Order: sequence, then structure tokens, then C-alpha cells
Amino acid sequence: MSPAAGCALSVALGLALACLVSSVLILGLRGEIVLRRGIESESRIWLVRSETDEGLGLSWVRERDSQDPEVRCESTRVVFLLWKSQGPMPPVDLCECYRIGPEGATDEGACPP
Repeated sequence: MSPAAGCALSVALGLALACLVSSVLILGLRGEIVLRRGIESESRIWLVRSETDEGLGLSWVRERDSQDPEVRCESTRVVFLLWKSQGPMPPVDLCECYRIGPEGATDEGACPP
């Protein structure tokens, strides 16, 4: 391996380790990490701490197409990675729609099939 490649590999590993350590610190201090990509997309990691369960929760929110331009629909998937649990927790999929108007957003209920 050339010295330049070794140096580049060392820098890449150092940056990856720094990102990992800072993510763990932020998660421990704030209890969650939220990543947003525009208005319609969000990813979230949070700590699950209850009497019976401990671990991580992960959720992804994505916009879904709607036939009505004034109605906005969002699909959410939630996954739990638990190291202490009373039993398995299957992934949860949700989809909600709401109408956007001058007074704000009003709930339209579940997404159409």
C-alpha cells in the first residue's frame, strides 16, 4: 500500500470514528437524533427506556402521492431494536393524510388504499 493510500485510509477511519462517537454522545444527551431532508422526509433514532423495554427506536417518514393537491399524505415506518424486552416488537407501518388550508392542517384520516 502506498503512503498516500495509507494516509487517506487513516483519515477516513478517523472521520468515521469521530462521527460514530459524536452520534452516540448526541443520542445519549438529547435522547434522539432527527435527520430531515426537506419538508416531506424525516428519519429519527431515539432511545427507548421503559420499565419493560430498552433499546432503540427508528422511524422513517416519507410523503405519499395524493389525488387531491390540497391533501398531503405521509407514510411512517417504525422499527424497534431492543436489547431488553418482554417480547418481540414487529415493525409498525402508519399512513395519515391531512388537508392544508388557510387555517392550518386538519386531519383527513388514514391514507386511501
